[in-house]
Amino acid sequence: MRDAILRAPAALVPSALRAVSGSACFMAHLDAYLDVYGWRPEMWVELTLPLWAEDPTPLMGLITGFLEDPRADPRRAGRRAAARLVRSMAEAHRLAPGEVLVCRTSSPAWTPLIARAAAVVAA
Repeated sequence: MRDAILRAPAALVPSALRAVSGSACFMAHLDAYLDVYGWRPEMWVELTLPLWAEDPTPLMGLITGFLEDPRADPRRAGRRAAARLVRSMAEAHRLAPGEVLVCRTSSPAWTPLIARAAAVVAA
């Protein structure tokens, strides 16, 4: 399965995997994952992008990236990331690129700040 994922273009990974003997369990788990998380788009700020359930290409790209470099595990990156509480745009200068933005809420004015963040945690 690893070879099928790494060799196929991200858009063709699901069909390449279905052709691999023994991939049914993985595909069942992938389908279950998409049932729960398939409403996610590739980027939250771009409403014209398809959801993962509509086009799993971005998700396949993430899986491929992890297989190419296991150190790219997003769980490890999350543990390394620093979190920064920003209460207002007046404090925006405190957020360093790659930090996790923690805020109560956001608005379109926060878009440049969100783009600088590795992740966003909002109430």
